Amino acid sequence: MNPNNNGTQPPTEEPESRQSLINKLEGRPRATDEVHVHHHHHQAPQMRPVVIEKTAKQWKGLQLFGVLLLVVGLVAARWGPLDLPTGKQDIFDLLTFAFLILGGLIIVFGTFMAWWHHG
Repeated sequence: MNPNNNGTQPPTEEPESRQSLINKLEGRPRATDEVHVHHHHHQAPQMRPVVIEKTAKQWKGLQLFGVLLLVVGLVAARWGPLDLPTGKQDIFDLLTFAFLILGGLIIVFGTFMAWWHHG
């Protein structure tokens, strides 16, 4: 402020030095500015979480069970006992057919559900 100003003139600011103008343009702090120094302790890099899709294992397990039933049905159909009495042969054939159909349906269902949940 100007000490000779009696209040009739607006206050005038002191002219800035050439160096303080350069510092302001370059983003440097002025000599009177407080400078805050942040001390960073050595920190381990931040790890991003890993997403594990657990539902896929559930459907793959179901598909595996379907394959197992299908293989048992195929083995029974190919190498099953041929000399069973008529009543027992019919039950064996029915179970073999059931294993084949059930195994195939479970494989299809497991595949569909895996696709449904994971696109």
